[in-house]
Amino acid sequence: MADEKHNVAFKVTWLYGTNGPFTGPCDSAGRAWNTNRGGNWCSQPDCLCYQLDRADNHREIDVALEEWVCMEAVMFTKWKFGAGVYMTGPHKGQHKPLLQARVGKRAFFTSKSRDMTEDQRIVIGAYEIGALESDGQLTALAGTGIRVRNINAAPRFWDFYQNRVGLPAWGAGLFRYLSDEQADRMYQAVQLAAS
Repeated sequence: MADEKHNVAFKVTWLYGTNGPFTGPCDSAGRAWNTNRGGNWCSQPDCLCYQLDRADNHREIDVALEEWVCMEAVMFTKWKFGAGVYMTGPHKGQHKPLLQARVGKRAFFTSKSRDMTEDQRIVIGAYEIGALESDGQLTALAGTGIRVRNINAAPRFWDFYQNRVGLPAWGAGLFRYLSDEQADRMYQAVQLAAS
């Protein structure tokens, strides 16, 4: 069916790495920004970044990539991502399912910095889904990951995806399902931006 949507676009937290965006876990200034936004993993008391930001004697410490503080910090090395876990309620701690995602379809990383408005959300990476993991994460088919390193060349998400009504607004949830047509156009734009 033409309206089936099995591709996934993820809303990922912008990483303010010490060597630029998405070069590793956030530096202390980026950590302070992300841990105070609320509604994401960064703002949870169990998150290492949250703990460091609130410990006066550890605020300036850089977090090593090996400490695996968040999915975003390793998304371009492990090429896997998920919808996260429920932070509250009866399912707290359980992985959010991606029921419509399918092997062979595509996944995209979208983000925006604190200086961008929602309509400027960009696509910074993509891959073909190779496996649906039991922990709710989608793992890339080997060799299919594409990363847009030049943020200024990254395609804008809202040029490919439209809400049913209204202006570009992500709202709730960490992912959106895409049709094959939307995903094909977006994947081509990511390939072009990454070349």
